[in-house]
Amino acid sequence: SRLGATLAAVALGIARRAIEELMQIARTKPAMMSATPLRETARIQVEVARAHALLDAGRSHLRFVAGEIFERIAAGASPSLEDLARLRLAY
Repeated sequence: SRLGATLAAVALGIARRAIEELMQIARTKPAMMSATPLRETARIQVEVARAHALLDAGRSHLRFVAGEIFERIAAGASPSLEDLARLRLAY
């Protein structure tokens, strides 16, 4: 798909914004049955860190796969079926 990179970029941006929104809400929203803000809750800290890690890993994987394939194309090679499958999976 020619739109794969665009759609992947939009998805990564939405994920990043969702994490930012969660962090903003967690600054003031208290944990259930507590006066402590969510941001001070260990479980929330772990889950936000995990979300950041997943986002970073997805972005890195996409850049790596796309960069590898695009370099071969720029050098004059045609993408193989395996290349196209890897690229679509990365998207």
